[in-house]
Amino acid sequence: MTTEEIKTWIIEQKLRPAKNRKVTEITLRAGDVHRELGLNQRMPMVCNAMRSTGYRMIKEEAPKSGFGANVFITYDLGQGALTVPQNQSSSSTRNDQKIPVKLHSIGERIIVIQCAGPKHQNAASLCHQGISLNFVGQPCGERAQTCPWNNIPQLAGPTWINCIQSLNGLNDGPWVDYEKHGVTREDDGKELFMCGDIYTPRNNIYPRVLEAVGRESVYILSAGWGLVRADRKIPKYNVTFSRAQNVPPFARIDPVARAEYSSVDLNIPGDSKIHLFITERYITYWNLTFGVIPAITNRTLVHWRQGQRNFPDGFPRCRVRLHNCNGHVQNWHYTAISRFLDGDDGVIPLDPM
Repeated sequence: MTTEEIKTWIIEQKLRPAKNRKVTEITLRAGDVHRELGLNQRMPMVCNAMRSTGYRMIKEEAPKSGFGANVFITYDLGQGALTVPQNQSSSSTRNDQKIPVKLHSIGERIIVIQCAGPKHQNAASLCHQGISLNFVGQPCGERAQTCPWNNIPQLAGPTWINCIQSLNGLNDGPWVDYEKHGVTREDDGKELFMCGDIYTPRNNIYPRVLEAVGRESVYILSAGWGLVRADRKIPKYNVTFSRAQNVPPFARIDPVARAEYSSVDLNIPGDSKIHLFITERYITYWNLTFGVIPAITNRTLVHWRQGQRNFPDGFPRCRVRLHNCNGHVQNWHYTAISRFLDGDDGVIPLDPM
């Protein structure tokens, strides 16, 4: 497949249909286009095709090389002339090495916290052709098992993640199109929960976080659905980066492998500081996906357990905050975020850890 053919596909299958539906802007990810076309090692061609559609590009976010699965381009569908956006190469993501001044008030912060294993007992899944789906990391042959990033049977291209984006109004694919192909929400008295409400760990910090900063300022980093704002509705799922012995094989996914697939939310808009409360394997996933977006990286701080052996990869010390977690080793991030909400911003590491 040539670059010209890929460009034609993007225009005919993505941009023009969205414009006909009166969508004013649309963001495409190179990895999604590459996968939907069934290509193999053709990412540079996809990126070049995305940049040559003739539609005005409002914004481009890309790794330093300019190519890769996580090239995001936002198009203005009301215009036709090509406009190259201001260079936003990640070569500038490490230039600011100054220690940040006192942080903003709680209300002006974005919090990203990783997902939890236990889910609400009344949380629903999706059904397809009358079968209740079990979203997992590695299906083991059961008919009801599928991955969130798998293509939907009988549909050409869309994944279950795309379906959830449509459910939440995040893309140009109307939910009714999925219903026509047998996708429904469970109707046995359960309901799809907002992402911020679905998790129920023993020390449930999520309600306090939502109350402190508001749902639109909280994102959950999920091994299953990727980055999800707390007010989006998602199905229950069983996918984790954990390597614990009690985790069944079908639930596991490696964070590097997960980074090859898309996410419900593809960006964190605005200019507020982003505070990460995530553990080591989630750091790996973050760095491979959202950590390559300069508009996110330049305003991100990671909160870490004081005394932890490993320093968070990909973050200069000026962007790290250490917390005394009272000796908690497992789920220490719950203690760290609790202290943060109490007004403890953490300390900047001055010496090697």
